[in-house]
Amino acid sequence: MRIKFLKQKIILPTIVLGILTPLCPIISAEKYPAHLKKVAIAYRTRAEKIKIDGKLDEKIWNRLPGISNFIQHEPEEGEIASQKSFVQIAYDNEALYIAFRAYDSKPNSIKKYLTRRDRDSPSDWVGFAVDSYHDRRTAFAFLVNPADVKIDIRLSNDNVQDINWDAIWDVATHIYSNGWVAEFRVPYNQLRFPKEDSLSWGFQAMRVVSRINETSYWSPRPKDAAGFVSLFGTLEGLNRVNNVESLQILPYAMATSHNKPPSERHADIQNPLNTYDIGGEIKYPFPNNLTLDLAINPDYGQVESDPSEFNLTAYETYFDEKRPFFLEGSNLFNYKVGIGMGRMAGGHLFYSRRIGRIPHTRLSNSLEFGVEQPPSTTILGAAKISGRTKNGWSIGILNAMTKEEQATIYEANTKRRQVVEPLSNYFVSRIQRDFNQGRTVLGGMATNVYRQPGSELAKLLPRTATTGGIDLTHKWEHHTYEFNFSIMGSHISGDTLAIQREQLSSARYYQRPDVEHLKYNPKRTYLAGFAGRFNLRKVGTGHWKWAVGGVTRSPGFEINDIGFMQTADFNSFFVWLGYNEYTPGIILRTYSVSSKAWKYFEFCYSYRKRRPVRAVCAIHKLLEFSTLAYQKPTKSRHRIVARRAGFSPSRSYKYVLSAADGQ
Repeated sequence: MRIKFLKQKIILPTIVLGILTPLCPIISAEKYPAHLKKVAIAYRTRAEKIKIDGKLDEKIWNRLPGISNFIQHEPEEGEIASQKSFVQIAYDNEALYIAFRAYDSKPNSIKKYLTRRDRDSPSDWVGFAVDSYHDRRTAFAFLVNPADVKIDIRLSNDNVQDINWDAIWDVATHIYSNGWVAEFRVPYNQLRFPKEDSLSWGFQAMRVVSRINETSYWSPRPKDAAGFVSLFGTLEGLNRVNNVESLQILPYAMATSHNKPPSERHADIQNPLNTYDIGGEIKYPFPNNLTLDLAINPDYGQVESDPSEFNLTAYETYFDEKRPFFLEGSNLFNYKVGIGMGRMAGGHLFYSRRIGRIPHTRLSNSLEFGVEQPPSTTILGAAKISGRTKNGWSIGILNAMTKEEQATIYEANTKRRQVVEPLSNYFVSRIQRDFNQGRTVLGGMATNVYRQPGSELAKLLPRTATTGGIDLTHKWEHHTYEFNFSIMGSHISGDTLAIQREQLSSARYYQRPDVEHLKYNPKRTYLAGFAGRFNLRKVGTGHWKWAVGGVTRSPGFEINDIGFMQTADFNSFFVWLGYNEYTPGIILRTYSVSSKAWKYFEFCYSYRKRRPVRAVCAIHKLLEFSTLAYQKPTKSRHRIVARRAGFSPSRSYKYVLSAADGQ
């Protein structure tokens, strides 16, 4: 039996790896040293105005030098790009201007697809990114395709992307007989940078030629690189740039009139029903690169709605943030409580969708009576201070207060009001400090929620909820190795009914009869717990990569009043090893082979007896062999993807093969 297991788990992956390795030549890890940097120069426009129309008919574009010599990332890493690109950079007191000339030997084959903003498509793309903090961790990226579809991305922690960030910027494109052109204008108030007479920013330019599956960068990006922002070149020449330190006010006013026919309205409902609202947002930059944001009864009626979802599970669905006030500087408030994939993944100490959420109580509108209830909780006011100082401090402080919401219930000839959301206050603070040029980051976070007592609903919700944690990230050997560690604690208190609901929730199920370490207590008035995670991994340079880590959460850990978490009460540990081949060979363009094993079990600790209840409560092991391979380009430009081959002692063998059109 052991011999059979070794054949399935070890020998077979080794044979496959041995067969595939000769098909692809080995790339040298020193082909592009991590210290290699390029320098671009930005030129002031003086009095000349630039019109964003994609035609580049201003005189400045005819005389400015630029940057070229793009290097392929895909498919032939390290080779000169097959299609020439030329980028010019200009600036004035208000904005940064980029002229991107994408020359093409077959202009009739330029791919362009019209989609919604921030949607990827198999189009040609050009774009650039700026690290305006010049901390080698944070950047703002702007891309466009020939159909004028825009994508803007905020990058944090070197390679973490936030596609929900939306800036206000202009771009126009035009297709010519020798290629196509993109002309960008990005106002300084959409970026964040220190106020200095002379600035140096990180800079990167990129291009995608869809028909040949080619991606190229101005500053080379090796396939085995661990990060992205840390590989940027440098943008020099920005002198006496206006930091736009001015007050910005965005007011709004709204009026509605709702008419119902007499047959569909209660006698107490006035017709028409008129409502009105006023409010707005204020932004003011503080010294030392900090920004104050204020929101008074903000209106988010024009914000993109959430996608439809049909959730039949016991766990809440996570939705991305879309509201501008909370997106501003949101990367500074990021504090993950999970790691990896599956049950260990996901979770944040601060989930901004809790503020202004749908009321906790939703009343049904049956045939016997009518109900008028608010669709969301009104944000009475919110204030936020966020930014990064010159000496490496990242600061984020937020406080928001939401209104007590009531629903009106009409029954027969009477009406009554019922509280569906209590008056609440939310507080969040986040601080981080960079050391060693951003390779070491130490931080902490603290949150608090307070709900006003008095209503029946308030008895069902925790009156106070407090969480906090500290985290450490360290990278070394040119970002090849990375270590992450964090520890967190939580404490909630309230009426016995509220703590009963938390004990019985799907996150922990204290009432389970099959466990010895949990005891349901209906008289409890508080719940406390802790959590932690660690991850040590090799993420760059070379073919071999590996990771080891784990997550622990005690049964009483609870952050869902202002954070997001699906489950508690578990320990989990994992080991992962993978081999990646990046250089195209005779048959395969690239492939990867990996194996992983993990163990997941309940927290299993008796607080009363102060000893482990049992060695293992629940064990789940899985050793998986995965492959990802791309066929070398052919005339039809199709590619074959072999996605996953999974093996488990308790399951049948599975192999999945899918085909995708690479055009």
